[in-house]
Amino acid sequence: MMDPLSNGTHISVLGEARPTEVIRAFKDDGYNAIAVKRLAPICKEMPWAPYTCVEAVKRVLGIQDRWLLTPW
Repeated sequence: MMDPLSNGTHISVLGEARPTEVIRAFKDDGYNAIAVKRLAPICKEMPWAPYTCVEAVKRVLGIQDRWLLTPW
């Protein structure tokens, strides 16, 4: 699990939990959760953007859409 914090990024291993179990647990707690496939890394520089939580997730998933931004 990746948790982008203001002073660093906390990454923890969920052990033997299957993705469906993790998604169900988040949904049971009232969160919206979906499964995604990570794209293969592209050998080019990521576009400049402020390093927000959205940018952190985009980089983990390999998304290089400049206009995919945090709403705040």
